[in-house]
Amino acid sequence: SEYEVRVQASNGHALSAGRMTARRTLEDIPTAPVNISIVDVTSTSITISWLQSSIPNGIVFIYEIRLFGVDSVNPVSSEFFGYLILNTTETMIALLNLVPFSNYNVQVRGKTNAGFGAYSHGNNIKTLEDIPSPPANVSIRNITLNSVQVLWNPSVWPNGVIRSYHLQVTDHDGNLTTTLNTSLLEVTLERLEPYSVYTVSVCAFTIKCSANINLTAKTLGESPMITAENETLVSVNRDDPIILSFAVTQTVPPVEPTGILWTLKNSGGVLEIGNSNGDDYILSNDRLTLTILKAKRAHAGTYIVNVRNAVGTNSAQITLLVRGVSPQITTFLRNSTIVKAQNLTLTCAANADPRPVFVWRFKGERISTVANKYDIVTNSNISTLIVIGVTGSDEGDYKCSVSNRFGPDSTSAFITIQEPPTFLSTPSKTRDVVEGEVLTVECQAKANPAPSIIWMMGNSILNISTS
Repeated sequence: SEYEVRVQASNGHALSAGRMTARRTLEDIPTAPVNISIVDVTSTSITISWLQSSIPNGIVFIYEIRLFGVDSVNPVSSEFFGYLILNTTETMIALLNLVPFSNYNVQVRGKTNAGFGAYSHGNNIKTLEDIPSPPANVSIRNITLNSVQVLWNPSVWPNGVIRSYHLQVTDHDGNLTTTLNTSLLEVTLERLEPYSVYTVSVCAFTIKCSANINLTAKTLGESPMITAENETLVSVNRDDPIILSFAVTQTVPPVEPTGILWTLKNSGGVLEIGNSNGDDYILSNDRLTLTILKAKRAHAGTYIVNVRNAVGTNSAQITLLVRGVSPQITTFLRNSTIVKAQNLTLTCAANADPRPVFVWRFKGERISTVANKYDIVTNSNISTLIVIGVTGSDEGDYKCSVSNRFGPDSTSAFITIQEPPTFLSTPSKTRDVVEGEVLTVECQAKANPAPSIIWMMGNSILNISTS
């Protein structure tokens, strides 16, 4: 401060004119600034102003601002709580690069040539909210055919009060299917399509939504289910047609015909069945129906149908029994004639399944090959009887009988043995008789058929009766 000093002399009656001298006291440190006020606050800045103290104690040529963090919703480091010192010659300053939604303490002091004065009383100021960081550890769990569960942790840097979490779900084509808000840290998305790809976006919301965390979720598909439309055990007569059918439930993803495989297991091994098996099998276009036009024993066994889609496989089976047929004669015996001493050959054939048993009989008696007179050759469904060097005693009824467990059949024929004539007795070459006497001449002959006897005298045939 500046002071004027005047010195005057006095003699008791009057003062002298004296002399005026001006002097200024030295500067001292100022008192603290006053009226600290908030000019503007954002999420990352605070602007304050102040007034110089009424007792500056000199010329305040610079102000020092001391800032330190008090508390925050964010995971701040230790530097947040340390002092930040800023200088300015103005009575207003913007404090930048602050942490959103955090409490700060601000103090100001002035400086003269004598040094810094005291700090002002500390002012606690809170920055505003800002956009939070995205939700942490977002994951997809508990996936089913029609639902997925989305879980997450709170934002690491909330930058304010997390009021809710926003979820958006879009399908494979980018169509928005679901939008929802929740204050929870998990949500189950339902009524989704099976075996479909969805994009799930999650953000945290304070004053605005954070950046989205995008995850891809794929709902489960269904393994195919297949059932036999026939009974699981089917029997059919040999040579009859049979249709084996299966049904597959509609699944997502669907079962394509190429995902259907037929196999047959029987004593012959394992056979993969397709239309390439010739006329034996006919598969429908959807490969769920198999037609066998004429069932054979080779068709008997267990038919297994495996169905496959992109999710899994399943199978069903039908066991087919092919019943045999009773024998049916296809080559019959015929009545016939054979000359004595020739070999008689008789052939009998039958269609049967399983293979039939052949039995030959003569005049009702079973023929045995123990005797050298007979030979029997049987091959599959054909049997041949050979009678060696037939005689008249071999004439008669021959029968071929065939049978299996499903029944019998038979065929028979009468075989006639022809014999050339032979004389049993002949007249003597010469006989003496008296004229006028009766001459008796005897002749006996054997043949089959019965022979005719002709009597001759000289070169002339006698017209006589014979017996």
